Amino acid sequence: MPNAFDALMADSFEALLFDAGELRELVVSDGAGGKKTIRPVVLWSRDALSRPTITKVGGVYLGDALLSLWETELDRRPLEGEFIESPAGVQWEILNVMSSNGVHYIALSATRAA
Repeated sequence: MPNAFDALMADSFEALLFDAGELRELVVSDGAGGKKTIRPVVLWSRDALSRPTITKVGGVYLGDALLSLWETELDRRPLEGEFIESPAGVQWEILNVMSSNGVHYIALSATRAA
């Protein structure tokens, strides 16, 4: 059940989208082996992941971009190891998905460091 904090976080994200969001083409998995093209307003940052790394068993993964969007923009939660294209034809691997207060924060990589 949402509380005052959740409502404040949702309002803050909505304000960020209004001020800094961009309409972006995303080609995502439909969960049944196919692809679906959507055009939501998102936050796309190439700077947000320039310093931190995401460490997993078997290697260190360097994030190239952080995609933030409302959970309701996608039919299902994206999975690590899947790919998102943005724009169509430009593939980004999903390294990590964190969801909070109705927003997906998706770390993406165009390259991998082993």
